[in-house]
Amino acid sequence: MDSVVLKKVLLFACSHRPCELEKVMGLKHGTAVRACAKVRELCLTQEKIGAMTPSQVAGLYYARKNAAKATTGQEKIMPDLTLLQEKWQMTRPQSSMPRERKLALTLQLIVEKYYFELPENVEQQTRGKVFLSESHVLRLWRTYRRQQVAPAYRVPHVPGKEAEYDFCGVKLRYYRGQ
Repeated sequence: MDSVVLKKVLLFACSHRPCELEKVMGLKHGTAVRACAKVRELCLTQEKIGAMTPSQVAGLYYARKNAAKATTGQEKIMPDLTLLQEKWQMTRPQSSMPRERKLALTLQLIVEKYYFELPENVEQQTRGKVFLSESHVLRLWRTYRRQQVAPAYRVPHVPGKEAEYDFCGVKLRYYRGQ
């Protein structure tokens, strides 16, 4: 919407209902409701809108609320994925005892401790850089684990030779694809 038209619509929306916006201004119902909601959300009055230029009104109307989208131009603090992977492997339970599983750190706790609370990262944040969200860090870490880290349980086998069947000592002949 043009900034001049937007200013007129918001001025009209200050004192009228969405159905009147539809009839007088020729707007669709959703647009009229959004305009009235934005006026209420930003606590705009006719005096405030009248004092602003059309470009200022448009900037205020289209400003991002979401912090993640608002920080797209800022530098981001990237996680040290090798450190996260090492810490996870160190705390991962090595046996099937429930007590040891309870003591192991979860992925979320590792990200919180070694990404958000790491002194170097906190220092970078004070200089103006922005943290990634926890879900984004976990997604990056997951792709790193799939690409870079070879699983420990994979044992290379040569076709026609013996291979361990269930990693408990049972050996069978290994044929490709079987």
